[in-house]
Amino acid sequence: HSFSLPKTRRAHNQGRGIDSVIGIGKKPVHSKVMLAKVLRAHIVVLTILVLTLGCQSKPQPSQQPATPPKPLLPAEAGAFKPSMAQLASRQAYNAKPHTEIELCESCHPDHTTQWRQSTHALSSFNNPFYLVSFNSYVDEVGHDKGGFCGGCHDPTLVFNHKIKKTIVPETVENYLGITCNSCHGITTATADGVASYTLDTSPIPIPIEGDPASLAAHKKRLASPILKQDTLCISCHKGFLSEASGHKVFLPALDEHGPWRRSGFSGPVSASRILPPHSVQSCRDCHMPQEENSQVKHSHRFPGGHTTLAHAAGQTEQLQSVEGLLKNRVAIDVPAWRDGSGVWRATDSEEKPQTSDLQIDVVISNVAIGHHYPAGARDLRNVWVELTIVDANDNTLATSGHKHDLLGPQEDVHILQVGLVDDDGNLVKTHGVGHFRTPLFDQTIAPADSKAARYELALPDNIGWPLRIEAKLLQQRYSKAFFDEVCRVSKSTGKPFREKAKEHTGVDIDPCLPQPTTLMAQSSVFIGQTKTAQTPRWLRWYRHGLALKHDLQERLNLSVSSFSNALKTLPSSISDVERAMVHGSLAEVFVKQSKLKEASVNLDIAERLAPNQPSLARLRGEALRKVWKIEEAIPHFQRAAELAPNDEGRWRDLAAAYGSVGKHIKALHAAQAGLKIEPRDAHLLRLQMLALENSNADGEKDARQTFLNYKLDESAAGVKSKCSDQSAECRKARLPLRTYQLKKNN
Repeated sequence: HSFSLPKTRRAHNQGRGIDSVIGIGKKPVHSKVMLAKVLRAHIVVLTILVLTLGCQSKPQPSQQPATPPKPLLPAEAGAFKPSMAQLASRQAYNAKPHTEIELCESCHPDHTTQWRQSTHALSSFNNPFYLVSFNSYVDEVGHDKGGFCGGCHDPTLVFNHKIKKTIVPETVENYLGITCNSCHGITTATADGVASYTLDTSPIPIPIEGDPASLAAHKKRLASPILKQDTLCISCHKGFLSEASGHKVFLPALDEHGPWRRSGFSGPVSASRILPPHSVQSCRDCHMPQEENSQVKHSHRFPGGHTTLAHAAGQTEQLQSVEGLLKNRVAIDVPAWRDGSGVWRATDSEEKPQTSDLQIDVVISNVAIGHHYPAGARDLRNVWVELTIVDANDNTLATSGHKHDLLGPQEDVHILQVGLVDDDGNLVKTHGVGHFRTPLFDQTIAPADSKAARYELALPDNIGWPLRIEAKLLQQRYSKAFFDEVCRVSKSTGKPFREKAKEHTGVDIDPCLPQPTTLMAQSSVFIGQTKTAQTPRWLRWYRHGLALKHDLQERLNLSVSSFSNALKTLPSSISDVERAMVHGSLAEVFVKQSKLKEASVNLDIAERLAPNQPSLARLRGEALRKVWKIEEAIPHFQRAAELAPNDEGRWRDLAAAYGSVGKHIKALHAAQAGLKIEPRDAHLLRLQMLALENSNADGEKDARQTFLNYKLDESAAGVKSKCSDQSAECRKARLPLRTYQLKKNN
């Protein structure tokens, strides 16, 4: 499985003439010898052709010219555009079954009680936070685009077309939310997103006591197999912006599905990195758990991260359910410190800085969430680090984040969120979806990954050792800017909606109540004192290495050092898979640095310890691709795709490799395997287009137009630069690993 290194970099000769290959026009060294070899090869080929002219045997199947498949094109929105939602075949919309709740409640009271407190029930204009977002969006792009939000938040308003008009408080459907039949009436769903489901609104057969047939008919109508599939959730918990939604360019948006699908939660292995043994979990396993003292098998509270809404509605049980889900999902640690730009040293040891210039890294790890943390509309999220540094005399040397909930973003506070900018390069801070152009930064954390924030402090003289560092990760649902805006609107134009919502649902939501703050994780470490940490030393170094792997290319050596420290501190009792985790991640950094001999050594070790890992196959392919050994890389990319078939990136690698060596039909098949997973992936659409064009197949015009519809924003870099030019906040925000200056306490 190891790869060899050529003495010099090989040129990729695809598409070059014979003169170029043998060096004519450059240095004539050995050109005659090479030309003679080429001519002899042609003679051999001609001889074989002559000898086989009289052969009457039929070509083998592998020799038959393959017929290229037609282009695979993404589905387009229909009658309820820009929502992807549609009604069951030959159906007219029937509002009564769709809006029915009380009849369901008569037989399923526990389910309905839970649902009434859920965010699904409060997803529409009974939710003041949604009201502000929706109005901001349609004011920018037009009311006819309201279905983009409504297909998931207001399905009744979409199917009766009222979503396309100005929303007034008197409309009853405003306050229905996602009704029982909005889920139980879905017959099919896809992973496209933006409400990519098909809804059945036919009459619901009501069971008759003592009549098994009527019960069977009821279950058949309301218990479609799709209810047990993740695509039902994905159809709404994934989205994209496009011309249909009123945007200038295509932009992937909300996506819980992709990170989960590529993570180890959706299967036993991941192509991102080696993971320790773990359980596979679906959307329902986390977000529809069975609660204690409940007869409901799958909770209809649908807990996620909506602490603010539950608190504003006065729903204590719902808030407890949400906070219970969030517990022990992430970790925070301060594993290392250094003098200025010196060597990183472990905390909880007796070593002390020799200078006054102290740097510490705070590492946040997503240990048990199957998608990014925080998730959902990530530009709205408000997760921050609170830091306190105290000496042995209880003198507080520095703090960060202690007043973030009151003051909002400050220079020295690290916040986990995504930043999006508008056409003019301004950060959009109140979820103005209609203004979104391109993401500027992403400080959220993928499954089983870690990220870091770096803090600098000039230590005062005569401090008492050891230093104690307290780190907390705190969460509120919404950014202060957005929360304040919703509170303001609720006292003016939002007031009639709040009153009507209370009238129809019995729930009064006060969006001005202070947001609850959830403690997600905390840790306490020392500099200058030996202490046994709860997290093993090797794992702390490993997570530090993962975090530093996100830094700039020129600083990747620091990641190598941390992974090397992890290997040095591995206990003898460690499992083979955990040892392979470190070697595999170390190999990945070496591949990024083009240190391929070192990468090969670590890949070989990891392969022996943990065979059949798609991440190792991926890295072998990437390493070979770096030295233009494309043909040799193909089996590794193929292996990675076979081991992680639901990771579109692996099919992308394979398709690109096949295309590079002129195997266009195979490239097309690989690209389309990826497009079945991510139908709007710009890279896969481009690879499909090129494969069709190079094989002279039908459909190349459709493939080209589809690629142009969903290609990456070519002017995104310019928009980001504009933000950096006019804002110091943007300049700092774009750094993958931010450094914060801690201020001394007076």
